[in-house]
Amino acid sequence: HTQSLLLLPDLSCVFFLTSAACSGFDVTVDVRPPAGTVGGSVLFAVSINPPPGSLQFVAWNFGGTNIVTFLSGINTTNPTYTGRIVFNPSTGSLELKNLTVDDTGRYTLNIQPTGATTAHKSADLAVYVSNVAVRANATDLVEFNDTVSVKCFANGSSLTFQWLNGSSHITVSERVQLSDNNRTLTISNVLRSDGHSISCNVSNIISSNMSTPLILNISCKFDSCMEIYKVMRLNLIPVVSLCVCFLFPSKATLFI
Repeated sequence: HTQSLLLLPDLSCVFFLTSAACSGFDVTVDVRPPAGTVGGSVLFAVSINPPPGSLQFVAWNFGGTNIVTFLSGINTTNPTYTGRIVFNPSTGSLELKNLTVDDTGRYTLNIQPTGATTAHKSADLAVYVSNVAVRANATDLVEFNDTVSVKCFANGSSLTFQWLNGSSHITVSERVQLSDNNRTLTISNVLRSDGHSISCNVSNIISSNMSTPLILNISCKFDSCMEIYKVMRLNLIPVVSLCVCFLFPSKATLFI
């Protein structure tokens, strides 16, 4: 047996294929398209050279579980794959639809043309995290006053979520809370420093993907500025109020 490695671009799915010459005929598996996404589909296209008149036996397996078996004209599909596969008994090809990260792993093919011996093939499938995005319940906020909730969305399973403000990791504090397995970030009494650039990094054992940064517009609540000086006289001279709003990083706006 000989083994070849197919290198693919850095997209959502990558397949490492094996091919071999067995007992007078060659069996190859071509994945079409060579890359896919969560929710998409791939075709494991089987080619046999020289082409056989018919196939006696075909079995596709994943992680020790049978997907589909074809024997002497009878096709048997695992119920858990019903609606997710299309099997061609003439060629042995298999289409797998509605991809998830759980489809990551090694697929094995046992195939026997009529009157020949059985060939064994394998293909490793890796499905990556995709479509990471963040959404906030509001983006125009008032400093020291409002609370914002930001949720992270991603395709895939067995995901880990990590939040960043700019390049700094966001950690839980009295004002900052994480919930829903860290999918949701809640910040109370927002500060201007909270709104720089909030992003979500999603990862699993295969890959990671970062969302587009979310910018929060956090303004000062002028009508609640602190009165720090008053001048009042009996002849009703107007009150003078000195109001200060602290801006990030160290600026102040003065209103009289």
